[in-house]
Amino acid sequence: MDKLMLFFQRRDGLSSSEFHRHYLETHAPMATAWARVIHRYVVNLTDQPPQPLDSLGFTDRTEGGFDAITEAWVDSVPDFFDDRKCFADPEQARKMAADHHSFIGTMHGYRVSEELTENERRHELVFLRLRQTSGIHYEDLLRLCGEEAVGWIEHGVNEGWLQRDGSRVAFTPAGFLVSSELISQLF
Repeated sequence: MDKLMLFFQRRDGLSSSEFHRHYLETHAPMATAWARVIHRYVVNLTDQPPQPLDSLGFTDRTEGGFDAITEAWVDSVPDFFDDRKCFADPEQARKMAADHHSFIGTMHGYRVSEELTENERRHELVFLRLRQTSGIHYEDLLRLCGEEAVGWIEHGVNEGWLQRDGSRVAFTPAGFLVSSELISQLF
C-alpha cells in the first residue's frame, strides 16, 4: 500500500470557504465512494488567511499557500492514477476529473512513507497488545512505558477500563471503546 500527500490550492475566483465546502461536501464523498483503490482518505483544511510563521523562523512561503492537504492510502500510486483500475465505471472517472478541475487550481502530490519515532513505535505496540484479548504481560508494559505505568494500570483497574489477570493486563470491553484516548494518557 502507498500513501499519497496531495497539496491543493483553490481555483482562482473561489473563496476559501467555497473551496472547503465543495471539497468536503462534494469532492471527498465522490472520491471515497468511487475510487476503489483508496483505503483511507483524510482531508486537512488550512487556516485562511495563513497564520504568520515568522516567529518560528519560517520565512519562505509558497505564494498563496495551500487550501487543503489530503492524505490518501491507496493500493498503489500507479493504480490511483489509472482510471481503469481506480474506478469501476468510466463515467465516474469523467465526473471526478470534471469536479476536480471545477474547484482545484494548482496541485502537488507526493508518495511518502510514514516513519515512527521510537516512542510512537512503543505506543503502537502497547496499544495493539492491550487491545488483544490476551493483553500484555505486566512486566513488558512496565519495560515499554516505564514506572509511570504502575499508577496508570491501578487507576485503569479501579475505573473498570483495564483488567489485570495474574501477570497480564488488557482493556475491558468498556476500555476498548475509548482505548485511543486512554493510551494517549500513558504516553
